[in-house]
Parts: sequence; structure tokens; C-alpha cells
Amino acid sequence: MTTRKSYIILFFLFFNCLLSIGQIDTLISIEAIEIVDQKILDPDSYFTLNLNNNSKQNPISSSLDELLSDQSNIFIKSYGSNSIASSSIFGGNASQTLVLWNGIPIANAMHGQTDLALLNPLMVDNIHIQKGGNSSVWGSGAIGGMIILENKKDKRLGNSLTTHTQLGQYGQFFEQLDLKFKLKKFASQTKLSLSENKNNFPIKINGTDQIIEQQHAQFSKKEVIQSFFLNVNDQSNLSLHIWKQIAEREIPPTLVQTMSNASQEDDYLRSILQWNRKRKNLTLHSSLAYLQEKILFSDQIQRIQSPSEFKSIIADVKGRLRFSDIDIILGLNSMRLSAQSDFYENIQREWRASSLLTFAKEFNKSKLQSGLRQEFFDDQFAPLSPFLIWSGQTRSFYYQAEISRNFRLPGMNDRYWQPGGQLNLKPENGWSQKLSLGFDQKHQIHHFDMKANIFNRYIHDWIQWVFLPDQNFWSASNIAEVWSRGFDLSTEWKAKINQKKWSILNQYTFTKSTNEVELEFPKTVKGSQLIYTPVHQFRNVMGFSSKQFSAQLRNRFTGPTTGINQNIESYFITNITLGYFNQWKSLSYSLRISCNNIFDQQYFIIENRPMVGRNFNLTLGVEFNTTNNE
Repeated sequence: MTTRKSYIILFFLFFNCLLSIGQIDTLISIEAIEIVDQKILDPDSYFTLNLNNNSKQNPISSSLDELLSDQSNIFIKSYGSNSIASSSIFGGNASQTLVLWNGIPIANAMHGQTDLALLNPLMVDNIHIQKGGNSSVWGSGAIGGMIILENKKDKRLGNSLTTHTQLGQYGQFFEQLDLKFKLKKFASQTKLSLSENKNNFPIKINGTDQIIEQQHAQFSKKEVIQSFFLNVNDQSNLSLHIWKQIAEREIPPTLVQTMSNASQEDDYLRSILQWNRKRKNLTLHSSLAYLQEKILFSDQIQRIQSPSEFKSIIADVKGRLRFSDIDIILGLNSMRLSAQSDFYENIQREWRASSLLTFAKEFNKSKLQSGLRQEFFDDQFAPLSPFLIWSGQTRSFYYQAEISRNFRLPGMNDRYWQPGGQLNLKPENGWSQKLSLGFDQKHQIHHFDMKANIFNRYIHDWIQWVFLPDQNFWSASNIAEVWSRGFDLSTEWKAKINQKKWSILNQYTFTKSTNEVELEFPKTVKGSQLIYTPVHQFRNVMGFSSKQFSAQLRNRFTGPTTGINQNIESYFITNITLGYFNQWKSLSYSLRISCNNIFDQQYFIIENRPMVGRNFNLTLGVEFNTTNNE
């Protein structure tokens, strides 16, 4: 352990020495060195999906799971409106999608997941999706893909105030405020939001004509993000982000329960201090983060009162050396975790650290990237994780081929939960391959884009809770192996005719993610599809917008899945949004009306957890600004 700590100290000293070399002989504008960590390490932005929660055609989404369902073909596993939601990318599970906020992972260290229903997309400025393994670059958890959230400084001088108010059926209310203030060297951004929902929508009892109202399903959430940006001088800048969130939700009964009294309270505090500096061919990006999450689950009927809390301190530094057409990135990360629960013997602590080295060489119309990551926790080393990426462009054609080794460290519940936690668990690990192809053709008024991803991944030591021999309780075990393979295909056509914009988007995803080990309990047949993982998904979006009006029709088909006790039928959902936009001097305003689930289908994503039927909402947006481009 002493050797490892010395290694970390030497690494930090190395970066400081690099910064002290050389004299500044040129002035560099501060905007040119505003580094976002993931931008340094992005393999190719063409194959990164960028989501927009405030474009004319798109509806305003108050939660990230809703936004991903509306604007991507990622499968969202939701327990119901405002209930726990997670993602499955390329057949991975909820713990295998890494969620980053300004370059820092924000998953709950105890169960290893991020609840997408509690993330408000309007609280951040940019949202990017990267599909495929990224553990070699970003570390534990990035097996299926990544969701990247960013708070960015507005590049315009001046001030602005933006609000969104949304009213909907079944007690839905959402209010969002965004205040931006900027001087030449200092900028501040304050984002506030309040969300409430009764979720008392009608439910049809299976096999009968009886309709009941969903009970005990109220939801409320308050949150604020405060960001400060400071240009220290022409070579460096600082930023500070603080995110506070409090959510309360009742957990409704399933269709096989007569009542429920369960509820959950979530209290989050996230803060990040970042420093960027550039000198000649050296760029340094460093972050220091503190995360705290408190959860209180209670059920008066079962006489359960279960509090839990985790804290983490994360230090991350990356340096980029650029020589003509060669990039070298060196990185070091240290993470100190602590967690406590009534089901832990005492407060548990972990220390995780990692080192990263990447190399990139640019050619005429292509780029070769390679790298290596070594991560360790306590006294164990994670598998050494290399990656190799070849990407390029030939006229209108884009390509990217990559191979990488990916991993996920066991969550703290997997190791310390009593009974069933296992201290000797190994990290999930395996090799991933992906081939991405793209065609992008632009004409004077037309734009056609086509992308395809072909993926293959085999994960060993997949962690699963099972009944082991001679035990009468569930235990975490590296007993499973999972093979995921498939492809997704998207085509998009856009046209601008007489100042009117038209678009048609089609996306299809085929995913086979199968168990490769026979298990007795839970009963698992070798070759069977993972539970709650659809083989087929299809999405279609048709849009129109003019200076003042917009319309968007969204269709989504999700194939059948296997549940724990019963199969889930396929479903086809249609949503429509109409919008009106206008501007008077410095005041802009918009009005959107959406009808979701037009055909009022009762469908399930999780068995016996019904989703909301046909519902309407109205969103009013107002923006007042005095900004102008720098």
C-alpha cells in the first residue's frame, strides 16, 4: 500500500513539474482552453449522440429517463412514472452504464446504479451518449456505454433568465428556472427546479373490465445547481459546481398487492471544483469532487425503516501533451468511499485508484488511438484494460473500429451486505468489439445521415445474487457469464424548404444478450435472453418546424421481454407534440402541448408495474436575455 501511495505522489509531482517548464511566448484566449475532460478523450464525436431538451420540435422532458425514451433508442427499464429508472445499452444491465457529471462518475457506490428518474435534463447544458465499452478510458462501470452530463459556461456576454412551467394530468407540475450572469472574466449560472406528481392515473386489472386508480404514488423533488466560472488569466480558469437535490416518493402497490405504505426519500449533494491550464503544447485538467447521498426507505406495514448513506471524495488529474499530429494523455484518479447501512456490520470504507495512458496519431483522413488503464481497489487489482481505436473519414463516409477490455468493480452492497455480501468478489470483465459506419450527405436543401453500430461483448465473472448450496439466503456471486451481440441502425432525413424544416428519423436495434451459464436458482437456462432485455426495438420520429410553429410525432415499438415470474408483452407507443414560438425584442416565449400514449395502451416494462396511459401536458417557456456574441 505504501508503494502505491508513493506512486500517486510522484504522479502529481510529475504533472506540476511539466507545468513549470518553459516560458510563455504567445497569448492564448481563454475560450480556447476551456477543457471538458470527455472532449479530450472522445474517440470520435460523429458517433456520439447529442441530445437536445430545448429544440423547437422536441417536447420538454423533466427527467432523464423520459428524455432518453423520447430522443434515443436506448432501452429504459422503468418501474413506473417517477419511479426508479435505469438504462440498458447494448444489452448491459443498470450497473454497466456509467453516468458522468462534468467528468465525475455519480453512481451510488453501494448498489452501483444511477436513478435516471431523479436526473433533470434541464439542470445541465449538454447531454451526450456514447455506446460501447469505455472502461479503458473512464474506469469501472462503462461496460455498456456512457451518459455524459455537462454544465457549460455560455460563450455570450450579458445576462439571461429562462423559465419552463409544465402542467399535466394526474397532478403533474414542473417548474424550472435558469439564471445566467456573465462579465468578462466571471460567470454565474443558477438552475432551480420543482417537480410534483400525484400519478393517480387509471389502471385496468388484467383479465377483467375493472378499472382502479393508482394509489400511494405521489412524487416531489426540489433541486438547485449553482455554477461559477472564473478566468484566472490567459492560461488558466476555474469552475465550481454544486448540485443539491431532495426527492420524496411513495411506492405504489403492484397489481398483485392490495395496498402499499412504502416510501423513499433521496437527499443528494454533489460538488466539483475544476482547474484548467494550458502552456504551449501541454494542457492540464484537474478535478476535486465530493459526493454525498442519503436514502431512507420505509414501510410501515412491514415495519421497515432502513437508512443508508454513502460519501465519496474524488481527485482526478489528466495532462495532454500535443506534438504536431501526436497526442499523449496521462491521467491519475483517486477515490475514497465510505458507506453505512443497517445491513452493514459497521461503516465500510474503500480506496480506489487508477492510472491512464493514451496515445493518438493523426493521419491524413484517419486517426489511430490506443491506451491502457490500470485500476485497483483496496488490495486488489482490476484487470489491465487496453483499448485500440481506428477511425476516419473518406468523403461522405465515416468509420470507427474499436476493441477494448472492460470491467466493473463490485458494488459495496455486493461486498458488505449482511447476509449475502462476499468480500472476495472479482470484478466483472471481458472484451468488447464494435464497428461503427456512417454516411453523411449534405445538399443545398437536403441532408441525409445513416449510422450503424455492430457490437460484440463477452463478460466473465458477471455478479449475480443467487442461492448458493447449503444457504437459505441470497448471496452475491461471480457465477454468471453473459454474451451480448447485435447491431443498431439509424437513418435521418432533413430538409429546409421555404424556411420550413422537415425531418424523418428511423432507428432499429437488435440485441441478443444471453446467459452462458446454467443456474438452478434463480432458474436460468443457458442461451436464454437476460430478463427485461428486449431483442427488438424500433423508433420513428417525424418532425416539422417553421419560424413560429412546430409538430413532432414519435412512435416506439419495444419487443417482448422475459420477466422474473412472467413474460412482458411487446408494446407500441405513439406521442405527439405541437409548439408555438414567438419573440418580442429581448423576450422569447413558447407554448408546447403534448399528448403521450395517444392510443391509451396499458403496458408494462416491469411486471405488475403499470405505466401511465393517455395523458396530456402543457409547457410554457419564457426567456429574457441581454446577451450578445463575444
